[in-house]
Amino acid sequence: MIALRPGDVNSRQAGEVARRAGVARLFLCHVSSPLHGRLDELCREARQSFRGSVEIPEEFREYRVSR
Repeated sequence: MIALRPGDVNSRQAGEVARRAGVARLFLCHVSSPLHGRLDELCREARQSFRGSVEIPEEFREYRVSR
């Protein structure tokens, strides 16, 4: 599991929260710069506990969400 500091939420934990919340799409945001080269790994880790869409949002790109 990837986490830099105590108290940080790792991507697997984020996936668990998304699964429990019943959402269809998970955005992993506020990724620390030392992890920027490991974005695919972060998404794979989130998919261990969440079966929906997992994405790392791009800066300045608009995303549509539904209720």
